[in-house]
Amino acid sequence: MKNIKKFKERNLFLQLIISYVAFLLLVGVVFVAAVQIFVHIEDRLYEGIDYDHFTNAQAQAMQAHLDEMFAITLVIVLVIFVLLALVFAMYMGFHIRKEETALVAARQKMLTDISHDLKTPITVIQGYSKAIVDGVIPEENMDKYLNTIYQKSNHLADLINSFYEYSRLEHPDFELTMEPGDLSEYLREYVAGKYQELELAGYTLDVDIPERPIYLSFDHVELRRVFENIISNTTKHNPSGTMIYVSMEFVRDRHQVRIRLGDDGEGIAEHLRAHVFEPFVVGDESRNSKHGTGLGMSVARRVVEAHGGTIRLLEETETSWSTMYEIILPMNRGSV
Repeated sequence: MKNIKKFKERNLFLQLIISYVAFLLLVGVVFVAAVQIFVHIEDRLYEGIDYDHFTNAQAQAMQAHLDEMFAITLVIVLVIFVLLALVFAMYMGFHIRKEETALVAARQKMLTDISHDLKTPITVIQGYSKAIVDGVIPEENMDKYLNTIYQKSNHLADLINSFYEYSRLEHPDFELTMEPGDLSEYLREYVAGKYQELELAGYTLDVDIPERPIYLSFDHVELRRVFENIISNTTKHNPSGTMIYVSMEFVRDRHQVRIRLGDDGEGIAEHLRAHVFEPFVVGDESRNSKHGTGLGMSVARRVVEAHGGTIRLLEETETSWSTMYEIILPMNRGSV
């Protein structure tokens, strides 16, 4: 929600600046036009003067006329200024109300999604546990009911943990714990730790991590969460036998590190690709398949952006893999 709010505040601020500049330009144009008209009138008056017979009384009358014209011009400019100010205020008021309405709608959708995701496992746990307490479950089905309750409680715990992590990262006081380290070795150790788990689940790995060290400062806990969320998405939404790709390279001319994680699985539906980093978007789909909350990639984006980097889903024309995420992390000058 904080990301949504920050984006809308930034967008509103930009609109305010543009509108204010346009307002000042309009006022300037009106003022310059009024001055030019006044100067033109004054020049025309002086053109018709016969200075050989120009009396003091005529000069006083002409000056009075010019003062009157100047006062009228000033009043017209002030009226136009007030009208432009009113239009500007109405325009910005409309956009502020529009942005506030959109923010309230986004917040309401988030609360609805959270309630929906929590309600489903709770309902199953309540129903099955009541059936056991009431003694209506045959003895031979008891283990199945207890196992279902256990699985749903684990799912509920995962949901709560996901919501906690998301809200923690969105908190204004959230800060990374930056520590220097060899990112090559860090990613290599992460993949090695996941190897047996993925192999037992039937997934294969294609790894391309440089042997040379790449040193930079990063949050060793939070960056692991990014990798974990991406790999977790792969295993949740792809069948056994899918190949998972992990690579990293130092882009010397841009002084950046490029990390790519992807797979050759079923891919992401076209209508979801543009929204994959938004909270609960994938979750809407997952409510039918019971896969996750749709917060994993939102958390990943928040962590990467907190590092000053970017994360994106590559277009299908940019890679031969079904799904490929690209993470770009900036390096401090002097890092190797």
